[in-house]
Amino acid sequence: MHSLAAKGIAGFVGSAALSGVTLWSIKASRATEEPKSISKLLGEKRPDKRLLFNGYQGKTDGSQEAWRFAWKKYVGDHSGLAKNPFSLTINSSLVNAPAEFMNACKNLFGEKVLNQESEKYSLAFEYCTRDALVSDWIWVKGKQLVNSNSGNWGNLWNKYQSANKYKWNAAEVDSQDKFKSKCTSEYSAPAGADNDVSVLRILEYCSEDRPANSR
Repeated sequence: MHSLAAKGIAGFVGSAALSGVTLWSIKASRATEEPKSISKLLGEKRPDKRLLFNGYQGKTDGSQEAWRFAWKKYVGDHSGLAKNPFSLTINSSLVNAPAEFMNACKNLFGEKVLNQESEKYSLAFEYCTRDALVSDWIWVKGKQLVNSNSGNWGNLWNKYQSANKYKWNAAEVDSQDKFKSKCTSEYSAPAGADNDVSVLRILEYCSEDRPANSR
């Protein structure tokens, strides 16, 4: 046999064997995966997201911006189709997320799946999540935004002025009132991780311990 042909056959056999090993490894890895609830899997894989629940921000009418956005996306993706994954009546005139849509999300959260490739996981991620906010990260640390009527804002403003880290643009925060306003607005801003500078800043200058009965 010609040496080049022999090398070609050997290379093909080697590649085929390697592909077989790789495929086997993938199958073996998937076989050992333990089913997890969608809520747990999303918490592990996407800490920058939060599940949307009915009652978020103390409202149950679906009027929250995050719920409205999710519903609008769902309607846009499935309007005019014969079927939709949640088997809902698509009413594009509804601005607030209907209870049926919010309940469909809730029912998904406890479903157990193997990984992020699951269709149910994808549905939950696509239509039933929101961005994590600074307030979420502050909350899990046992803190909350200082009450707007607290007399401690003056002390916090003095602390901020004398500090040299996690500072806002000086022109944006040149008075106690502006400082307080900045704390309030940034508390509700998106933050992908607990080491985001916004989280560290609010934690350092704008937070207080949560009441014991809220922990």
